Amino acid sequence: MADPLIIKICGIKTPDMLETTIAAGADMVGFMHFMRSPRHATIEQLATLISQARGRIETCVVLVNPDNSCVAEVAALGPDWIQLHGPETPHRVEAIRAEAGVEIMKVLPIGSAEDV
Repeated sequence: MADPLIIKICGIKTPDMLETTIAAGADMVGFMHFMRSPRHATIEQLATLISQARGRIETCVVLVNPDNSCVAEVAALGPDWIQLHGPETPHRVEAIRAEAGVEIMKVLPIGSAEDV
C-alpha cells in the first residue's frame, strides 16, 4: 500500500493565515525562518504560531544551513518538525537531529531525471 499523501502549507506568517490553513484541512503547516525569504517569520512570530497550532496541526520550521544557536532557539519552541532546505551534509543533518530532538525533514535538490 502506498504512503498517504500529506499536505503541508508553507510560508505561514500570521495567526489568520494559520487558522485558514487549519480550516482548509492541511496536515502540516510550515513556517520559514530564513532572513532572505519574503515569508520569513521571526522567533517571536514562530513562538506565537507554534503555540496557536499545538495539538491542532503538525508544525514545521524551515531552516537554511542553520548554525547551532539557530537550531537550539527554534527547537526550544517545540515544533513537530524542522525542515532543512540548505546544503547540509548527511553528517550535519544527523548532528541537527541529535541536537534538536525533533523530527527532521531534509530537502534534496533534483536538477534532472538522473538525480532521482
